[in-house]
Amino acid sequence: MRSLKTILQYNKLFIVFFILLCIYILLFTKIIKYESKLDIRKNVFEGVITSIKFEGDRLVLDVKGEERLIANYYVKSKEKKNTILDVIHHGDKILLKGTLKVPFNNTIPNNFNYKKYLYNKRVYYTLKIDSIKILNENSNPFIKLKNRVIKHVNSYKDSTYLYAFILGKTELISDEVLMNRVPLYMSGSDIVSGYSMEYLESIGLLKIDLLALKNLTIIDNIVKMVSINENVNIKLNNIPLNDVPTLNIFKNANTFGIFQFESDVMKNLLQRLKVTTFDDIVAANALVRPGPDTDTYLERKNNNIKVNYLNTDLEKVLGPTYGVMVYQEQIMLIANIMAGFTLSEADILRRAMSKKKKDLLKVQEEAFIKGALKNKYDYQTAKKYYDDILSFAQYGFNKSHAVAYSMIAYKMGYLKVHYPKYFYLSLLSMIIGNDYKTSVIIREARSKNVEFLLPDINKSTEKYEIVDNGILFPLSNIRNIGISTARDIVKARGDGFTNIFDALTKLLEIGVNRKTIESLIYASCFDSFGYNKNTLLYNLDNLLTYAFIAKGLEQDIVEHPSIEVKEEFPRDILMEKEKELFGFYLSYHPVTKYKNKYNVISLNNVKSYFGKVIDTMVLVERVKKIKDKNGNDMVFVTGSDDVSVLEYIIFSKVYQTITELKKGDILLVRGKVERKENYQIIAEKAKIIA
Repeated sequence: MRSLKTILQYNKLFIVFFILLCIYILLFTKIIKYESKLDIRKNVFEGVITSIKFEGDRLVLDVKGEERLIANYYVKSKEKKNTILDVIHHGDKILLKGTLKVPFNNTIPNNFNYKKYLYNKRVYYTLKIDSIKILNENSNPFIKLKNRVIKHVNSYKDSTYLYAFILGKTELISDEVLMNRVPLYMSGSDIVSGYSMEYLESIGLLKIDLLALKNLTIIDNIVKMVSINENVNIKLNNIPLNDVPTLNIFKNANTFGIFQFESDVMKNLLQRLKVTTFDDIVAANALVRPGPDTDTYLERKNNNIKVNYLNTDLEKVLGPTYGVMVYQEQIMLIANIMAGFTLSEADILRRAMSKKKKDLLKVQEEAFIKGALKNKYDYQTAKKYYDDILSFAQYGFNKSHAVAYSMIAYKMGYLKVHYPKYFYLSLLSMIIGNDYKTSVIIREARSKNVEFLLPDINKSTEKYEIVDNGILFPLSNIRNIGISTARDIVKARGDGFTNIFDALTKLLEIGVNRKTIESLIYASCFDSFGYNKNTLLYNLDNLLTYAFIAKGLEQDIVEHPSIEVKEEFPRDILMEKEKELFGFYLSYHPVTKYKNKYNVISLNNVKSYFGKVIDTMVLVERVKKIKDKNGNDMVFVTGSDDVSVLEYIIFSKVYQTITELKKGDILLVRGKVERKENYQIIAEKAKIIA
């Protein structure tokens, strides 16, 4: 027992002694003041080099002598820099002549303080060197090895970090603990934070999201093309936000190709929303997402239902959205009005809700209700509003984001309705090589009376162009051609191929093979020379023989072979070749030749016959067979004509009247036009034509 008591007494004494020692050290380090012993008028100094490096054109020497000095010597010549590093080494004893200077102090609070940094290292002056003299070179082999490493490190651009990792010179990265510094780096001419975005806000920095959108490129391309081809200078910032044709695009859900407004869900919302203003478009961007009470919003808006608010302040916040919380900013303003939150505190609430931080949400709820009670709201009201905010905020969309997105969409809508050719051309230019998307855009464009021109060896390039008031198909979108070959063809033709002989000769000269030439023929590229496809293919051997002989010669020297004219291929063959080369039907659609035999409605006009029974004819592009509740087969069909695409529902009773339906069939359908999210036809009769 005595032994234990003795041990405890000794432990207590030790603890007391340790605390007193810590207090002494802290007080001593705070009280002690370091002072320089150097006379600032002195200009000759002797010491040993402890560090040597170049920072740009500045040679920096850390010299230990009577007092530690940071000495600077400016050298611009690369040769002189190398000479200095060959002569001066770490550990050498040197004599310096120069002028002492007091380090600069910072003038901006919390910025790097160079004077303080040097002071903490017992450096009171910097020295601007006029001359350097070596008194004694260090012969230590380890020092010599280190000097060779230093010289090698200095040869790199970012030598500061190599010093830190290889030589342990961490003071060259930061003057204090790295946790107290924000890592920065240069990206071109911009200063960029080394922190990822998740941590910026938590350390008090402003986080700005910059989103790269291809739609901005689409808009820019359209504006440039309109300026060049139409001599119209579109000022995007001056586009009126009440342009009726543009608003009607959104009202009628004619939003194909428009950013954020292409989905079936969004189109359905637009039809219910009955857009009349730009604010409606902004609201749609937020309402389409989970969270807002969309049905209540639409009912109050469309039926002009009066909403009662607790006070005028809340009416100002919720009035524009008919009493429904739609935007995150409304959460912040409600917290500000009801609970007295500052906008900064309200933003913390918003972030806590959106990220589902339960512990913080509990604290925020207590603060919200307490603040609301203080502002004369009863508990039930405060609790209801907080619960409403909580359920909404997890999915809420911020208004500034919605406005920015909607502005992009509105500008695209404006360009689509006023400059349709350039709108569709720009869309097509972004998806070269994607057959399906290309075919969808072309059908949509044709439904708006935009004309498409077959490729031409003398006009087409590697990209879509506006030619003769239509969109000219590019060479690069033909199978077996590609962008590289297309560019070679454009370069080879110069001012244009004069005839088929000239064209084939020059194509052979740049290495175009027979298979590629056949593809060009079937793609209608040589039609402008006056020969049909069958004629060119029939005579191709003779034409290529001529072209081979004529390469590098004047064409008049070699006699042109005679061309035997043949009747053109049947249209069915040409259509299949066209689909093979383009991935879709460009000049003809299989339905086209049958349309005139039947009194059918074009698919782009179907919506005008809502609720009515009409006849349509389509090429079957997709068939999905399922069992109905009685176990019988029924099908969902996607069909197209030359201008549009439509969905069909064929129930078992009608499906049993036709043979097995497959992709590629030409189908004549009589049915009623209905609409859920999109227009569709419920078949009453169906017949396979071909």
